[in-house]
Amino acid sequence: MTRIGRIRLLVILTAVAALEIACRTDLIDRRVVIPPSEMATSLLRILASGAGNEDIVRTLGMIAAASAISVILGFALGLLIHALPRVRAALDPLFATYYAVPIFIFYPVLIAIFGLSLLPILLIAVATAIVAMIIATLNGLDRVPRVLSKVARVHHMGALATAVRLQLPRPICSPA
Repeated sequence: MTRIGRIRLLVILTAVAALEIACRTDLIDRRVVIPPSEMATSLLRILASGAGNEDIVRTLGMIAAASAISVILGFALGLLIHALPRVRAALDPLFATYYAVPIFIFYPVLIAIFGLSLLPILLIAVATAIVAMIIATLNGLDRVPRVLSKVARVHHMGALATAVRLQLPRPICSPA
């Protein structure tokens, strides 16, 4: 571990110890925060009993679904927006300010539309992540040298071949 890592660990352990002491000496009311040691023992008890396994699996499934949807749709929309400069010019201010509005304020509306299900949570997760994927795709495509587009035109490559062979990164493999 590096020196900086040890300092970070020391700061975290000191903060947890200070919280433990403050909770045990009633500087912090137990109705507000329970001591960290009780949190840890309760967590271990719940994990050992398996009572939270269904919730853990559902949460991880939602994270995987939101990630997959965000990556696929964000990449596709990023490609589309990159191909349409006027649309991009119109959307750039939205991308610059998107995270200024907290997305979770739409949760009550989504509950009213879709009911109390996992769908509103999934939609909020996707809405939060998809813009990051679009912006990352646009950044990546902006960094591709323009000469590669000209090379693709000279070789009569279609849009898909240009993307796969010249624009999208791929791992560099050494010959066997």
